[in-house]
Amino acid sequence: MRDFLFPDLLLIGAGIAYFVDLFLRWGPSQGGGQVGFSGWDVQLVAFSGVAAIALLLVELVRLAGIWRTAASSLLTLLLGGFVAVLGMSGLIHLHWGGFFTVPLGAFGYGAWLGLAFAVALAAGAAIRLQELRG
Repeated sequence: MRDFLFPDLLLIGAGIAYFVDLFLRWGPSQGGGQVGFSGWDVQLVAFSGVAAIALLLVELVRLAGIWRTAASSLLTLLLGGFVAVLGMSGLIHLHWGGFFTVPLGAFGYGAWLGLAFAVALAAGAAIRLQELRG
C-alpha cells in the first residue's frame, strides 16, 4: 500500500464534506415552518455535487492503485477546480443574480460551510497542479 499524500486526502475529505454539505440548509427560512432550501436547489451548486461524486470516484481509484497516471492526476486537478468554481459561483449567484437575491446575512450555515469546502478543494487542486509541474 502506498503512502497517502496530502492532496489525495485533502481532495477526498473536502469532496465528501462538500457533497454532504449540499443536503444542509443554504437559504433563509421562509417562515410558517418552512426550512429554506438546500444546496441541491441552486442550479450551479447541484452541478457541482455531481462533479464532486466524479472527483471522489477518480480519487478513490487512484488511491487503490488501479489508475495512477498523469492523466488521472490531471483529471482530479480539473474536477477539484471545477467543483470549487461552481460552488463559489453558486454563492455569488444566490447573492447577486437569479430570480431572487439572498442577503449575505441570510445565508444558511450550509452555504458558509460550502464556501469553506470549495476553498479547500481549490487548494487541493492547486497542490495537485504543483505536483504535475514538478
